[in-house]
Amino acid sequence: IRTPRYQAYSDLLVELARRGRDIAEIAGNHRILVTVLAPKAPLPGLPGATELFEVPIQSRPDRRRIGLDVAVEQLAAAIRALERAGVVIEHVYDY
Repeated sequence: IRTPRYQAYSDLLVELARRGRDIAEIAGNHRILVTVLAPKAPLPGLPGATELFEVPIQSRPDRRRIGLDVAVEQLAAAIRALERAGVVIEHVYDY
């Protein structure tokens, strides 16, 4: 699938995950950076994902920005699990 870049790309991937679709690769890459806006509660278990950083959000003290390194083949499952936990997918980086 050829997609637009930036936020439209992120929105498309989130919508595919919501529809139960999975992703095999992104531009030949097998890992991808995803940022999320999460409540203070721990994130759900995410197979194939590693937390890279966490930054508080001054304007939203109840939220934090987290950067995740995610295996592309686990991306859709991770998006679904994160959304069920009340986490907002901020951006999926498109290299």
